[in-house]
Amino acid sequence: MSLNASLVIVPDWLDAALANKKWGAEHVLDLFGLSRILSTDDVSFYVAINTFCFEETHVALKETFHRLNLIDGAKQHLMNEANGQPPRLEDVDLFTKKVGDKVYGSWRVNMTMPDARSMTSVLPYMQQAEEISKDAAEYLFDVYYIKDGVFGVKFKLRDKSRSLSSQLLECYDKLIGTLSTFYTFEQIAMTRAFQEFVTLSRANGDMT
Repeated sequence: MSLNASLVIVPDWLDAALANKKWGAEHVLDLFGLSRILSTDDVSFYVAINTFCFEETHVALKETFHRLNLIDGAKQHLMNEANGQPPRLEDVDLFTKKVGDKVYGSWRVNMTMPDARSMTSVLPYMQQAEEISKDAAEYLFDVYYIKDGVFGVKFKLRDKSRSLSSQLLECYDKLIGTLSTFYTFEQIAMTRAFQEFVTLSRANGDMT
């Protein structure tokens, strides 16, 4: 069962850009706002990551959360301009169309397609080395609450000195703790994330 919650992938390079501007986590939801600090191609690449990489992530995440459609929800999370005024909707529509055209139109032909490595790179388009896995299911994750039923997720490379299973258990353990702030135990227990937590706990000897 999935929760009434959405998930957005926040790549490292975007997280760093927000930190540099001292912007809060909620800014990842405002595509037009991001255009003040990122190029149109950068914003489009961010949308492409969420469009094409979400289905490659852990099954338990995909089945617990809905993918946040950043294009369709472009007007839902608008933030005021630096002058305190809301942006003009005409400008928002124009920018959103440009991004949508890139992601769903010319992107697959003319642009670099994102993969799991795009989520942990320090710059857009600068993927990790080829020897780094492209399999998103091999990455660790950290889910955190943003606002209005939307959660963010950051990915990171596993520690190869430890088993992947034990590290994923820690990820799911933290996720369950985060969800418990907003949902009942009964709701959480019905999710694929909780089932995965139980499976990993048993595999790692933490549950009998």
